[in-house]
Amino acid sequence: MGKTTPTLPRKRKPAVPKKSPGRAKRANQRTTKQKKDEPSPGLKKVTLGLASLKKAVPLVRDEGNEALSKALASKITAIERALGEARGEVVLKPRPRRTSQDIEALQRQVTHFLRANPDSGISEIAAGLEVSTSEVRGPVAGMLKSNRISKRGDHSRTVYSLSRRSRA
Repeated sequence: MGKTTPTLPRKRKPAVPKKSPGRAKRANQRTTKQKKDEPSPGLKKVTLGLASLKKAVPLVRDEGNEALSKALASKITAIERALGEARGEVVLKPRPRRTSQDIEALQRQVTHFLRANPDSGISEIAAGLEVSTSEVRGPVAGMLKSNRISKRGDHSRTVYSLSRRSRA
């Protein structure tokens, strides 16, 4: 038979009284509330810089440099928007949605373009209609789904043409 070693009783760790979270927790809550109400130092510096830029615009305009004045004014509005967003003041407007009539009109234009220029890519279609490629993608996808146009190729080599059904 094998020898067994006697097991010793485990030592218990002495009970450490827990610290009361009261004072420290309250102090932490105060600092977070203060932080929320006070703007950050960086935000203060940007706001001061923005004020000095606003003062510079009329001076630049008085000297006759209209292009610089317009560029400065556009940058100021961009900074103001960013500052407002950082403060939580600015609510961005939702972008306007296209109506079904707008999409159908664009699809008719795409059909006319492809009738005159078969095997055209999305960028060629957009350039021919004088719109951006992102405006054309949705209507072209709808036309593909309804089999009004067909596509060949992949990725940047994709070309579109009217399907046989739409040619007539």
